[in-house]
Amino acid sequence: MNKYFDNILSSVIMKKTVRIDTTQYPQYVYNYRPGKPHDFNSVKEQYLWTALPEMSKDEKDSFINIDWPKELELIERWMLAHVGEIIYYKIKPIGMRKKKGKYKLAQFKREQTKYLNTDGSYNNEKAKTAILLHQKRLSLEQQHKFHKLIEYIYSDKFKKEVQDYVQNSINQIKHYLRENVLIGCVTTEYNNPTMWENYARDKRGFVIEYDLSKIKFDDSMYPISELFPIEYVNDLPYVSILPLIKRAFHDKLYNEEYVNPKNTELFTNILKQLLVKRQKYNFECEWRFISRTNKLSLPVSAVYMGRYICKTSENKLIQICKKKKISLYKQYLDPNNDMQFECILKNGEYYDKNEG
Repeated sequence: MNKYFDNILSSVIMKKTVRIDTTQYPQYVYNYRPGKPHDFNSVKEQYLWTALPEMSKDEKDSFINIDWPKELELIERWMLAHVGEIIYYKIKPIGMRKKKGKYKLAQFKREQTKYLNTDGSYNNEKAKTAILLHQKRLSLEQQHKFHKLIEYIYSDKFKKEVQDYVQNSINQIKHYLRENVLIGCVTTEYNNPTMWENYARDKRGFVIEYDLSKIKFDDSMYPISELFPIEYVNDLPYVSILPLIKRAFHDKLYNEEYVNPKNTELFTNILKQLLVKRQKYNFECEWRFISRTNKLSLPVSAVYMGRYICKTSENKLIQICKKKKISLYKQYLDPNNDMQFECILKNGEYYDKNEG
C-alpha cells in the first residue's frame, strides 16, 4: 500500500500537480519560535523545523471534509452508469464467452454513453431505459440476480459498506501522510503582534528569517516540495471520494489492486487540504513547505528577538549569528507604541547606527 501512495505522492509533487509559479514566491519568509533548544539549532544549522499537520492550533487544519449525501448520490449514479460492466462480470450473460458473442465487454462500455446527455451530464431517464434493455437480454434466472443487484446498490447496507470502505481507505491515506508527510509553516510577516503572542511566547522568543532568493527550486529538491500559499476560506472544501469507488470497483471486478500513479485526483484533493485554513486565521499570511523530513535546509539571513527575551537567550543568539554571519535585531516600542526593531548585528558584525 505504501508503494501505491509513494507513487501518487511523487506524481503529485514531481509533476507539479499542485505547484505554483516560483516567480510568485516572496523573497523572505519567517518562522516564529518560542526559544526551545532546537529553535537555536535551527539558526545554527540553518534549517526549518517541520511537524505533523495535526499539531496545528487549528483543529480543522488538514481535515478531510466529505459531503456524504452528495457522494452517495454520485456513487449510485456511477454504479448505474457501469451496470453493463457489472452484468458482464457478475451475472455473465449467455454468449459472453464466445469469441464473436454479442455480450463483449467493449459493447457494454459503449452502452454506458447512452446514460449521458450531449453535454456529458448524467441523464436519469436514459439510465433507466438502458437498464430495461439490459434486462431483456438476460434469462429469467439472470434477471432475478440483476434485480437483486440493483436492489443492493440502492440499499442502506450498500451505502454503509461504501462508507466503511471509504473511511478505511481515508484512514490508510491519513496514516500514510502522518508517517511520511510533514509541513513546514512560514509567514511573510515578522512584525505581526498576534503571531508574536501566539507563537513566540508573547515576545520572549524570536523570529527566524529565511532568504528564498538563495534557493533554486527544482525537482532535485524532492522530497522537499515547492512552497505553497495557504488559502483562507469561509467553508472548508469537500474531498470527492468517487475515485475510491472506482478503485474498489476495479478491485472487485478484476480481483487485483488498482495501482495507477497517473490517477492522482483523490490524493491531490487530500493533499490540498494541507493548503487550506479557515478564514479566522488569515492574519497568519501563511505559506507551507510539504516535506518528508523534519529538517528542511534553508538559508537563514536574519533573526528578530522579542523585547522580553531573556539575557541568556539573547547572548546565545549573538554568538550564533556572529559565527554564521547572520543579521540580528531586537524588538522595541517607539514613542507611538508601535513595534520597531533595533539592529544589533549586520551580517554577523556589530552594527553602529551612527556609521550606518
